[in-house]
Amino acid sequence: MADLFTVITDKAVLDYSQVEDWSAGVIIAATEQANFLPGSPLISQTQRGNFSVGTFIKFAQNSASTSALTDGEEITSTAITDTEVNLTIAEYGHDITVTALGQNASGARAFAGASRIVGDNLASTIDTLAIQALEAGSNETIVTQLAETAITASDIITPAYVQRMYNKLRRAKQPKLLDGLYVAVVHPDVMYDLKAATAANSWTDVNKYNNEIPVLRNEVGIYGGFRWIESANVSVNANAGNVGVDTYHTLFLGYNSLGMAMSAQFPVRTYMNDTNSKIPGRFTHLGWHGLFTFGIVEQSAVQVLTSASTVGANT
Repeated sequence: MADLFTVITDKAVLDYSQVEDWSAGVIIAATEQANFLPGSPLISQTQRGNFSVGTFIKFAQNSASTSALTDGEEITSTAITDTEVNLTIAEYGHDITVTALGQNASGARAFAGASRIVGDNLASTIDTLAIQALEAGSNETIVTQLAETAITASDIITPAYVQRMYNKLRRAKQPKLLDGLYVAVVHPDVMYDLKAATAANSWTDVNKYNNEIPVLRNEVGIYGGFRWIESANVSVNANAGNVGVDTYHTLFLGYNSLGMAMSAQFPVRTYMNDTNSKIPGRFTHLGWHGLFTFGIVEQSAVQVLTSASTVGANT
């Protein structure tokens, strides 16, 4: 007969001295802090309801009315036009099953450890999905080369490219995202190159912000008209460049760059239950579940800069 649960955290899994001898609490491996959780100011538009597709309606601007009106004649009306951005909701989740013996073998710490891991997995998954949605933006600039596959190890971010991204957002008349500034989301490898290429006094460090600007997670400062967020959840595209060079997508964002659609009946939530266990407590499930999706609302509000990094693997 097949096992009821195929992946179980039982005594055999947790029967190690470093687990059984835990006396100082639960120790969890490091993970990146998330920036794109529900409610984040980086998510410009949010829809919540019971639907399979979240629809965002966008109205186009009319051209400036530069012609003078004719005295005695009625003004001519101008039509307005709209388009839809449709985001199809998907189902996501993560589950850990802990047995009674596994909980006991861990010194009664498996539940606590699993709870923390579930929370970290939820945050990491949501953050990664949001970043991946933005990385798929259609407005891509490739450093030096014409194609990502041609990128070499020396094709790295520079201050000139940062200014080019700012120019692209301003030329598209995109509103700033936060506190009168655009936002850039960058992998630590790419941030290393940018910091190395810029003078220290050209950055506004977060400890110099005025009290009206709340500091975001992983925010490192202001430079070139952008608030910079460093995130290891930005994709590292292994060997996507020329001859084994890794590539990175740095995101430059204006308002309406990211939207999120989420089910009202099945929003993102965590759980802990043993309802599938005939003997209460013998198999305990800890996890999270939700129906949601991310997508770009305004393509011109997202600029993607594709580059290499001097500290990438590049092998």
